[in-house]
Amino acid sequence: MQSSDARRLLLGYLLLNASTGIAVGMTQLALPLFAFHLGASLAEIGVMRAVAGAGLLLTAIPAGLLNDRFGSQAMFHIGNVAGILCCLMLPSIQALSLLLLALGAEGVARSVKFNALSSSFYRALPLIGVDKVGWSRASFSIGLGFVGPLLGGALVGRGDFAVVFVLAAAIQLVPSLIFARLTPMRRKGASAPERLGVRGAARAYAGLLAHRDVPAALGAEAISAGCFNIFNAFIGVAVTTELAMPAWKAGLFVGAEGVAYILALFLLGRLAQRHGYRAVALSGLTLLSLALTGVSLSSGEEVLMGFSALLGVGLGLLNLAAATRAATLPGEKGKVAALFSTAVSVGIVVAPIYAGIVATFCGCRAVFIAFVPTCLLLAAYTASRRADVSLEEGEVPETA
Repeated sequence: MQSSDARRLLLGYLLLNASTGIAVGMTQLALPLFAFHLGASLAEIGVMRAVAGAGLLLTAIPAGLLNDRFGSQAMFHIGNVAGILCCLMLPSIQALSLLLLALGAEGVARSVKFNALSSSFYRALPLIGVDKVGWSRASFSIGLGFVGPLLGGALVGRGDFAVVFVLAAAIQLVPSLIFARLTPMRRKGASAPERLGVRGAARAYAGLLAHRDVPAALGAEAISAGCFNIFNAFIGVAVTTELAMPAWKAGLFVGAEGVAYILALFLLGRLAQRHGYRAVALSGLTLLSLALTGVSLSSGEEVLMGFSALLGVGLGLLNLAAATRAATLPGEKGKVAALFSTAVSVGIVVAPIYAGIVATFCGCRAVFIAFVPTCLLLAAYTASRRADVSLEEGEVPETA
């Protein structure tokens, strides 16, 4: 049974991630509409989203090094304050060029903040329990996918973007208050983090990549992030244009996938801990391939709902496999979080480009099945690796 300190720590991280997700969900829904309000074209809105994603991608590795050097506390508060300032600046922006700069800055701030949050959670897992590794993402997804968009949509419906951005900035004060009380301290007697130059940092990251199953886990992070992104982006267009369904039914499919994903993260962590990376990742990739094929080829509403939920379970298993592997890596967690954050950013940036090309030539529904070969290639690579027969020195045990 968990101690009271462990339960308090877990509850704190759940509230921290949920409140962070609410703020991000509100702004992500409002920003495209705000840009359109300023006169942006659809192409310019796409460029703006890419700029924010590029900010996350380009600063993930440096954020990890800074985190290990200065600590999660300092870096989280720096990133969070910068994000709050970006939100407060948005209502006064009247030019698209300034909005582009603000989004790039917000992407950098989010990268610093998320790296500190992830690395802090990884350090807390020995106390919380490795089987809870998916709870952080699940609570963040509740805020990002449900509460944040609902709240943001209600306010945007009144046409008051300033209220959305100011409220999102105010909500971001909550994570800072929680984080200041919950961040696990460095163990007594632990050595101070090494100051690394460029070559030292490169060697450190190469050392992480040399650990068992890490390249496969990074591939899993990229694929799951990409599939999550393209499903939410293209399912609405596919069901309304190619299946002639009303738009509100697309929301049901997205909701089924989101609920299944969150439940998988909350409920299947012990499964991931017990069976190891290979078994869970292969199960997730199998379900993902079946679900993507079913979404592409099925036409019935009930069948599409089932495959959407199956997609959520597959994505949840794949996320649990990758997150468990990240959490059990030895060494400073800032670099670990940065490496996996980079993989997520690659999936978010590359997948929409690939999906857009496929949709242009083959239609929207073909987008989903076009990702199946990538899943099968990663499954073949994962299956070819040696079995998880032992833990490497310094890793957290993966058994209960």
